Amino acid sequence: MASGTENSFVSVLQQFAAEVTEKFSLSISFNPEDHLKAPIETLLKSSGSLLNLSVSVVTEVQERALSGRPDVGVAVRSLLTGHIELKAPGKGADPNRLRGADKQQWEKFKNLPNIPITKDTDLFERVVAVGRKLIWLHTYGDRFVPNGKKAGRISTGTARCKVGTPTTAAHYPTKPAYDVGTQELRIGGGIFENVRQEVWEFSVSGLKVVQSWLAYRMKAGAGRKSSPLDDIRPKTWQFDNELLDLLWVLDATVDLFPQLSSLFDEVLKSQLFVASNFPQPTEAERTNSTATQENLTLFDWKEAEKEEAEEEEEE
Repeated sequence: MASGTENSFVSVLQQFAAEVTEKFSLSISFNPEDHLKAPIETLLKSSGSLLNLSVSVVTEVQERALSGRPDVGVAVRSLLTGHIELKAPGKGADPNRLRGADKQQWEKFKNLPNIPITKDTDLFERVVAVGRKLIWLHTYGDRFVPNGKKAGRISTGTARCKVGTPTTAAHYPTKPAYDVGTQELRIGGGIFENVRQEVWEFSVSGLKVVQSWLAYRMKAGAGRKSSPLDDIRPKTWQFDNELLDLLWVLDATVDLFPQLSSLFDEVLKSQLFVASNFPQPTEAERTNSTATQENLTLFDWKEAEKEEAEEEEEE
C-alpha cells in the first residue's frame, strides 16, 4: 500500500477514534452498541473511498436463515459482502470470553456464510456457468473454453485502436489520458476509441486494472524498486494488441455485471448452506501445527525432500 494511502487510513482511524471518544464521554445514559453504529458507518465508507469502492452500510440486517439481525451489513457496489456485530467497549471480541446472550449470539452468527452457497441445485448450476465464463475471459480464453470457441481467443469487444501507439524512444508515451465524453483513451500519440468508462475505471480491491497495466508500460515505468535489477526493463513496448485483448476482456466482464448482480440477489434470497453444514476442522487443524501439516495427504513434504536430495546427488 502506498505511503499516502497508509497515511489517509491513519487519518480515517483517528477520526473514528475521536468520534467514539466524544460520544462515550457524554454523561447521559445510552445504548453503547447503538452509539457505535454511526462512527462505524463513517469508518467503512471513508475506507472504501480510499480504495475506490462504493460502500453502503445498513443496520439490523435481516437474516431469515438464522432468525437473527447482525448490527451492521456492509455492501460494496450494492452487493452485501459482510456483517459486523458490535459489542459495548470493554466486552472485547474474543469468542472464548463471551458469556450468556453474547455467547448464544456468536454461536448463531458464526454460521453466516462468508461465501453464500445456495442449496438450490438449478441456481447453483447457473452460477457455475457464469463463473466458467469469467474464468474463460480472465485467462484470455485458455480455460473453460466454450463449445464453438478456440482456445486462447476471446470475443471482440467494443474498443478499437484508431491510431497505433508510438514505439520509438523519442515519441514513446509517458502517461495515458482518458476522455469520458468521447470515450477515447489516448496513450501518447496512440488513440483507442469506444473505451467505456466502466472499463477504464474497472478495479479489483481498489486496483484500477487498465490504469495500472498501462502505468507499468509507460516510459518511466511504475512500481517499487528494491534493487538495480528493477531497472532492467524494455525502454519501449509494442502493446496495442495486448491492450485491446485486455479491454475486450473487461468489456465482456462489465457486460456480465447485471447478470451477476441478479444471480447474487437470487442466491442471497435462497436457502443457504451454513458453516455447521460442512465438516468442522479438528483442533489440530485449527492450530496449523507442524504435525498436522506432515500428515496432510495433499503433499508429502518428506518424500519431496528425499527426491530433491537424490536429484542433487545425481548431479
